[in-house]
Amino acid sequence: MLIPQTTTPGVLSSVLSISSNSITGGLRTPFLSSLTMYSLFDYMLTPPVRTVVVVTEDQLNDLRAKQYNDEIKTIKAQQEELEAAYNRRKSSLSDSLAHLESKVKQLEPAKETPKKNVTTK
Repeated sequence: MLIPQTTTPGVLSSVLSISSNSITGGLRTPFLSSLTMYSLFDYMLTPPVRTVVVVTEDQLNDLRAKQYNDEIKTIKAQQEELEAAYNRRKSSLSDSLAHLESKVKQLEPAKETPKKNVTTK
């Protein structure tokens, strides 16, 4: 099986080039003139292409500072969200506690009223 590719993979690849004249009968098309076919075996043996970027020490320090500042902003936002969630939960628990205490107070007076025994002579 052959797969079309427009870039050259590496030294270990066996290249099968198809010229545009043999396919189109002499007509020049940009796509077919740059068409190169490689087998799947070539893709397995081709090392991955790695890009090397050269930067100065100042640029590297600026990038690090920017990344640190972004991380600080993210952590502060998470901290604010956590504090807001904590305050909401604390308020909810306080409301529930107050409601339950009021229910208990309503039930206690009913228990404390003892019935008086009235005897007639």
